[in-house]
Amino acid sequence: MKKTSDFESFIKKNFLSLWTDFLHFEIQRSLECIKFMGSPNAYIIMQIIAWNQHLSIIAKSKYLNRDDVRKKWFEDSKFGTTDKMKLSYSLVAQLSGLSIETIRRHVKKMINEGWVKYNKREGILFRASEENMKKLADELNVKEVNLLSRFLTKIEKLKE
Repeated sequence: MKKTSDFESFIKKNFLSLWTDFLHFEIQRSLECIKFMGSPNAYIIMQIIAWNQHLSIIAKSKYLNRDDVRKKWFEDSKFGTTDKMKLSYSLVAQLSGLSIETIRRHVKKMINEGWVKYNKREGILFRASEENMKKLADELNVKEVNLLSRFLTKIEKLKE
């Protein structure tokens, strides 16, 4: 499968199984993330902040495998990055559908818990403590990789 139309055909042919497995993956991942962050809103907000951080790493494009990405996440979290992708309260509100006040409240809590930093000039910055980075990479991400691996294995079986 190399073209979008090939994937669309595959999905149409195997829709029920694929969609069921995808929803299982997504629900299990969401439950793990909600448990990890403490609430659905905190999870949604952190997912957007982490996505922004991830886009920053992708922009450098040489970090492809998990170990390199993990190392870069630890580095950027500790020392910052030179990227100019500002993440404002209003942008997070727009992306999440949550109110700006909800974003502010959760970001303040995340600052106190050692996940992020905030200033008006740079916006919301992913700056997890070393302990939080270790929990994120060694606990939550390991579970996510496992869930994704199981989902992809099911897709491979359908291709046979």
